[in-house]
Amino acid sequence: MVVADPNEGKPVAQFIVGAPLFVKKELTVKLFRPPLAGEALLTIPREIKRDCNRCGPNMNWRLEVEENDSTSAPKWVEIAATYQCRSCEGRFGAWIRWWEEDGKVVAMKFGEFPPPEIKPPKDVEKALGRKYMQFWRNGMILRNQGLGIGSLVYFRRMVEDATGELLLFIARSMEASGEPAEQVEAVKSLASGKTPFETKMKEAADLIPRSLRPGNANPFTTIFDVVSADLHTRTDEECCDLVDAISEAVALLLSGLNERLELLKRYEESVKKLEAARRVRGE
Repeated sequence: MVVADPNEGKPVAQFIVGAPLFVKKELTVKLFRPPLAGEALLTIPREIKRDCNRCGPNMNWRLEVEENDSTSAPKWVEIAATYQCRSCEGRFGAWIRWWEEDGKVVAMKFGEFPPPEIKPPKDVEKALGRKYMQFWRNGMILRNQGLGIGSLVYFRRMVEDATGELLLFIARSMEASGEPAEQVEAVKSLASGKTPFETKMKEAADLIPRSLRPGNANPFTTIFDVVSADLHTRTDEECCDLVDAISEAVALLLSGLNERLELLKRYEESVKKLEAARRVRGE
């Protein structure tokens, strides 16, 4: 159920793999400062984890670079970092530069090859269908180009239009797992009613069962907070962060629902097989 970042805890690797283009990002890292006179440098990770178009998700990629000192990672101010998939030797490159600003390390990615594939998570596509996936793709294309304001508009439109389907999906999961009938009906009623979107989202956040709140965090609350954000006061950089938050919350919610429904389905099938075996034995 957990939607994890394979480069968690490695801010430079996260930046290389996932940062949008032309957006300034603060990196919570310490610079490498040579023992002799010289400028401070940023350490580039020798390995990253990234999806491979040939091999699948979360593959290991190694840095391609010539070094005199093989015991330390390479360090650059501005670089085209090229990585190779350990399984198929496919290549991925990211062009980045970094600088210090107000005592902080900030960086910008200004190119990558091949361009990222715009594929929504399978759980999202399965739950919402093709009807809403073009909103997702268009939003992620803009996000990857650093155009966060336009990207967030697409995601807001997707959530507003798909709220009914999301609620019905939650009701199905609650019904299958034996949640109280009155709570299930409340969610169904909310999904089919003509309640204003803002009210519907707030009520949905209250109705979602605790089993769908990982770490007691409520994905619906996150989704509503992001969708309700005032675009007039937000920068592209801030909106890119909001898009990341809403896409993760939607994926987390739907992956949890799909996991529960799949588990319950397998349990029902096992019970049916057991009952059939008992009948054969005449029990």
